[in-house]
Amino acid sequence: MNLFQKSAKELKNPKCLVTTAMLIAIGVVLSAYATIRFPPDFQVSFGFLASGMIAQLFGPVVNAVAGFITDIVSYLLYTDGPYCFWFALNPIVSGIIFSFFFYGKKVTLPKAIGAKLIDTLVVEIGMTTVWLIVLYGANGWAWFFIRAIGKLVACIIQAPVLYLVMKTVEKVKKEI
Repeated sequence: MNLFQKSAKELKNPKCLVTTAMLIAIGVVLSAYATIRFPPDFQVSFGFLASGMIAQLFGPVVNAVAGFITDIVSYLLYTDGPYCFWFALNPIVSGIIFSFFFYGKKVTLPKAIGAKLIDTLVVEIGMTTVWLIVLYGANGWAWFFIRAIGKLVACIIQAPVLYLVMKTVEKVKKEI
């Protein structure tokens, strides 16, 4: 059975649904309140940790659904502009990336660094830049390099935190 089929079967498990709902709520709160912001566009957010936990516990299908729900709920609670559906793809892709590294696998520091680095490059720098260009035209490129540097610096802080959280989830996983 492949990764996606196994994860899809998790959706029938009530423990999966309850735990995922709780982690969605934690992710929304972490994204809103566990973010360190520095002007002009440097921030270190820890909302991704909930996605990492869902990835490890329930895999890519559950995490993709949870990412979409998290995006919608976050937008409804903390609106700061018009809604752009394309941004909802970001947490879906992040969840799939984290799932490839953690679902059914032993957690290691290189995996945590790899997962966060790929997420940063593909989603936070790549996809987000494309969505900003779609929304704002060529002006989206103006912030690209500043954002890229800021996201890579944040990744250096986020990867070890991800590792510590994933190791903790790995220990507690048997009880869930």
